[in-house]
Amino acid sequence: MLNQIAARATEGEQQVEEKKEEDKSSRNLPSSDKELKNDPEVLEYTDPKPQTAVEQLLSPLKKQLYELSLQQGGYDPDRVLNLNGKKYKLHLTKEELACLEPSVYLKSYRIKSSPKKATPFLRMLREMKLKDAITQCHFSPKAIARDVGEMLTRGIKEAEKLGLNPDELYLNQIWVGKDGFNIKRLDFKGRGKVGIIEHKWVHVRAILKPLEAKEKLESQRRTRQLSRKVKEQLANRPIHEFPKSNVYKW
Repeated sequence: MLNQIAARATEGEQQVEEKKEEDKSSRNLPSSDKELKNDPEVLEYTDPKPQTAVEQLLSPLKKQLYELSLQQGGYDPDRVLNLNGKKYKLHLTKEELACLEPSVYLKSYRIKSSPKKATPFLRMLREMKLKDAITQCHFSPKAIARDVGEMLTRGIKEAEKLGLNPDELYLNQIWVGKDGFNIKRLDFKGRGKVGIIEHKWVHVRAILKPLEAKEKLESQRRTRQLSRKVKEQLANRPIHEFPKSNVYKW
């Protein structure tokens, strides 16, 4: 009985080894490091292709309707779009419209700094052209300026991958946040007292957009200001002479 059990176990082990060899041969795994670096699956994982916001946010039908609306002069929620013999109306929220504009999202690595030190420097870079901001980082005495400059320099390459012109980009948003993993160490003091020193780390995020979007926002702001009614002072008359007005309702 024991011999039969041992024979079955050896047969099972041989079958498992044969299956492993078959899997290796079917996968065609690379035999050297050079082949592994040039493997398309590895390159897709290590260096993924950048995707536009239209590809990430919209469904295939919404994507077709959005492209059709751009061909007809821009997005309009009241416009009727004809697609494959059917009529549609495309409705997008403000957040979706802001995300659908061509933009580049940048994020930094861990930076040895604090939000209190980084915020004044990043406020200075906001609404600045991309290359002007990089130049400012090169000449700034702030310790965080070097890491921010490297992040913005990477933005030039990513913009070229997405088909955007780096000369026509500006920093729409740039902000700082806590990284969350602060290093702590003891600070020995006199008379047996001990304090704690925290080494803070932060990360920086930025959104780059073309100058056309900035000009569009400014034109919208001007039209809103011009469309406002001029404030007029009420006439100097007694209250009982305003019976049907909305000024005095008591």
